[in-house]
Amino acid sequence: MPVEGSLTGDHEFIEFAVLNGQEILKFSAGYVGDSFAKSKRFSLSGGAFRTVDEAQSRASAARLALLMWSVRNHRGIDLGQDSLKGFAISEYGKQLIAEQFETEAVIEDHLGITVYPENPQPRFIGLNIEGRLSRPAQLFADDISKLYGRYKLQTEKVDLAAGIYAKSHFRDNISRFLLLFITLETLIAPVALSMSTREHVDRLAELTMLPN
Repeated sequence: MPVEGSLTGDHEFIEFAVLNGQEILKFSAGYVGDSFAKSKRFSLSGGAFRTVDEAQSRASAARLALLMWSVRNHRGIDLGQDSLKGFAISEYGKQLIAEQFETEAVIEDHLGITVYPENPQPRFIGLNIEGRLSRPAQLFADDISKLYGRYKLQTEKVDLAAGIYAKSHFRDNISRFLLLFITLETLIAPVALSMSTREHVDRLAELTMLPN
């Protein structure tokens, strides 16, 4: 989910029945020892199942239930839709990690569906990496030295657009997109459309309007 605290609860997992009690699912905070209230990553697990196909079918049903919950409750949730796995560990790396954690099997922890054997019970390994683009302070000072007093923005609109662009880096992706779109609007000078163009646009609007 987008942020910690999206769910409340001091416990680490909940077990509950589905399909009128025919199956039991386990809903867990993302990392061992974390509570729901301190997590934004979670897992929903079930099994064991008789075949891989059965496990995949049940996992797809769980994914659909999560997706429907997101739509009905207007809440954000990342199910790993059409995304690549976050990372992959080589077989040699898995062996080293398994020895370190004294477990027999290690599987990459990624968003999306994972079907795995019940035995041996695996440990899921994930990485928390935060990327950061940095520059030496001296290079920053050198750049400002080259720019200071040498340039002038042509109009107040350009100054406004530059300010909006600079501020946009403090926003999330959606609000940044809106800010950058506003930036374009401040720079674009309105152009009068020809009569034929206006008639064409009006005609397109009429054709695409839904009936009441």
